[in-house]
Amino acid sequence: MRSSELKTLLTGGFEPAQDQAFVKDFAYNPLNLEGDLLRPVIDEYLLDQGIGRPTWPENKRFAVCLTHDVDEVSQYHLGQNLRYLLRKVPVVNAAEKKMLRQQRRNTLPAILKSVGSGPDPFEQIHRWVELEQKYNATATWFFPPTRIGMRHPSDCKFSYSQRCSYQGKSLKVSELIRLLKREENEIGLHPSWRAAGTVDEMLAQKHQLDELLSEPIVSVRNHFLRYLPGESHEIQARAGFSFDSTLGYNDAVGFRRGTSYPFPVSDIGDGLLEIPMIMQDSALLLDSKGMRLDVDTAMRYYDLLVQRIENTGGVLTLSWHPHMISVPGYFELYTQMLADIVKRDVWFTTIEGLGNWWLQKQSRDLLNIPDLLP
Repeated sequence: MRSSELKTLLTGGFEPAQDQAFVKDFAYNPLNLEGDLLRPVIDEYLLDQGIGRPTWPENKRFAVCLTHDVDEVSQYHLGQNLRYLLRKVPVVNAAEKKMLRQQRRNTLPAILKSVGSGPDPFEQIHRWVELEQKYNATATWFFPPTRIGMRHPSDCKFSYSQRCSYQGKSLKVSELIRLLKREENEIGLHPSWRAAGTVDEMLAQKHQLDELLSEPIVSVRNHFLRYLPGESHEIQARAGFSFDSTLGYNDAVGFRRGTSYPFPVSDIGDGLLEIPMIMQDSALLLDSKGMRLDVDTAMRYYDLLVQRIENTGGVLTLSWHPHMISVPGYFELYTQMLADIVKRDVWFTTIEGLGNWWLQKQSRDLLNIPDLLP
């Protein structure tokens, strides 16, 4: 690819402007046509041009951001499920109507199992935390808001005031969020579906976590990776976020913008830095969409991607949904990946930690490197 084509790739010039129900995945990326979706082509190009590898703390070879999108905290919580059935959820098209109908059908058996069903399969966040602590790693936990202006059928069901289990103890979700923060994890926002297109709603949802933690949060990842070209990043920036990690795939893995390096996506306020999401659990393992892989095949994709990120000194950003621990393979794959990562010379950090380091210690701005300019 020519330098001007790399610039178009980095800025998303190939992506459709219209809204989509889900991210238009690899079929709409020129890298897929080139067979290079699994290559950080911009990072490799910069190294070929003599621009050195990024530097990381203690001269680590590359950086790793572990992240979790907390879409669910309980499966059988009676109050949560009753609220979902009784709550008015507006739908604007046939796809949303179908989704709402399916979600409510799934909620009925959960209500029946709410009494005497034994341990809730979703209430195992402690297992993810304990695994990461084993390797002296922290993570960014993206939590949804508890109050949503205009709901969507896919928005979260739980509230901050409801109780869940953590390490065998009952606590409110609000207490769980504070506990994760005290354990040196980062808390970010996983905004509602419609907030991706509304700055007032994005700001109101950010304030909920700001108030809960008594300090401003700085990181965001849109729900279902919903991204409106030309809009969503500006909305995030106007709401006061510093770092986004939405640009990844629901149905594939790889380098959506040809890079694993952070890069600026808005100059509103203090600016917004994108930290690309490289691998997501459901894109690999979900049996109803995406790549539909088994654990062994998914590890082959991981091996390929991590080697290329290590070669370019980039950032491996993983997104794993904690409630999917109840599905065979999800926790097993994550465990295998972390066991391999720690054998490499890596810097574990949060989205905020990575972003702050990049802004303070790196002089490169991919959008303004002469070799990438048209």
